[in-house]
Amino acid sequence: MESLDNPDEITPKDESSVAFIAVESGAKDEQQKQHNFYENSLRIVKSTSVEPVLVFSMMTVAIVQVISQSWLLRLACEELTASECNATHPESCTVNCNLQETQVELQRKVAEVQAWRSAIEFSLPLVLVPFLGAWSDAEKNRRLPVILYALVGRIAQLLLVILLLLLPSAPSLLVAGLCLAVPVAVTASSMAVDMAAYSYISDTTAKKIRTVRLGLANACWCLGSVLGLLMSGLLLRLGGELLAFTTALGLQILACLVSVWRMKKLSEENEMSSEVEEEGDMQEKKQTTHCGLILEPISVAVAKRPGKGRILILLMLFNMFLAFGASCGRQAIMFLYTRLRFQWDEVEYGFYGTFLMLMEVIGSVIAMAIFSHKLKLPDAVVGLMSCVSQVLSSTFYTFAKSTLGMYIAPLVEIANGQVVVIPRAMVTKLTESNEQGKVHALFGCVEAVVPLVFEPLYNSVYAATLGTVPQLVFWLSTIFTLPPTFLFIWLQWGSGKNWIAKGEQRSSSDKEEQKS
Repeated sequence: MESLDNPDEITPKDESSVAFIAVESGAKDEQQKQHNFYENSLRIVKSTSVEPVLVFSMMTVAIVQVISQSWLLRLACEELTASECNATHPESCTVNCNLQETQVELQRKVAEVQAWRSAIEFSLPLVLVPFLGAWSDAEKNRRLPVILYALVGRIAQLLLVILLLLLPSAPSLLVAGLCLAVPVAVTASSMAVDMAAYSYISDTTAKKIRTVRLGLANACWCLGSVLGLLMSGLLLRLGGELLAFTTALGLQILACLVSVWRMKKLSEENEMSSEVEEEGDMQEKKQTTHCGLILEPISVAVAKRPGKGRILILLMLFNMFLAFGASCGRQAIMFLYTRLRFQWDEVEYGFYGTFLMLMEVIGSVIAMAIFSHKLKLPDAVVGLMSCVSQVLSSTFYTFAKSTLGMYIAPLVEIANGQVVVIPRAMVTKLTESNEQGKVHALFGCVEAVVPLVFEPLYNSVYAATLGTVPQLVFWLSTIFTLPPTFLFIWLQWGSGKNWIAKGEQRSSSDKEEQKS
């Protein structure tokens, strides 16, 4: 014992004992770290709820996006063939739809159909999404019915298209466009799914990791697009349009089943924890009218808030409108553009779209896991990186003269996915917990307005310039992304930084007062 009391007189035996204890302690620490890693991984897997639904839903959307345009081009070719043959009368009359001149005419017709189809498909959600968001806010377990309602709309769309494919005679472009647009319009389809999914994540996620969780959800959204684009061309080549649309139908049904299984289970687990909070707001909810439900999400943006909170929310909505609109409009004409410029078929475009979305998934994971979570970069900096990435990629698309150039652009655009995530995350931190559904409903409205404005705009510009300067549409994306770029710079290095800090601080203090 003396040797232990006097460090200068430690014997070799004592040294070996100390070394053994240190090794044993290190081994225990390593085992504890491994145990924590496995425990955290298992917790993440168990906590997944809407993420698989987003994957399956976006796989369906991506397949429908590519195959429907191919289907419309085929119908346009058949209409053109029928009209020219009826005019010339020979029985052996044929039209080569692969000729450059014919392809320009066909794409002009399809672009016109796509313009009014987008107007129908995204106009009704402007009313439905705010109502569904506020209605689901009244009771948190209403997120699931909203998702199921939207998924059923896509199922109805696919059933109608499959029915048209089974008919002996081909439908007109008008009928085909209506069948593609109306079912998803009356159910708000993907906008309602996104709104309910992001609201559900906000309900079940702590504020400090909400940006990461929303980013991971966006990565799942992109992953579904990747898989759908990859499958679309292969399915078309293997079994034609019927196999592709039938597969999309199966994926949508699978999304319904997964949402019922996972979200119902999590709702039951969280029901007791949210019971007290819901009871406090019950009287206010009972007084809410149906008209009020529609207007409540708008009130989130215009309601008076401490500091500059209201201005910040409006700026974030403006940011998302322009940045997401530039990306959405460009994607609306990308299939037609690559088909005209590089003579790509559905399989080649499917591989390209897969590569593009895969880069976006990787960019989302890097941005959320490294930039936001590990390096703790401010949301404004991550948003700025995303906007700069989009400006540079639009420039690459404009001057791309080969397949290689088209594949370089997604590498530059790797951080583009955060144009949707960052404004959402910033606004959720400026609002109360009982406003999350309204917040995401508000962003759902913006997502509905964006394609309603930008898809017809881009399709119209493309139809007017495809015979002369078809790449002009990419300059539009650059122009629309510049204002959000400068706004993020101001939010990080200008006076906007203080606005954000004060807004988040007051929002947090208000929430603590409500809990107490």
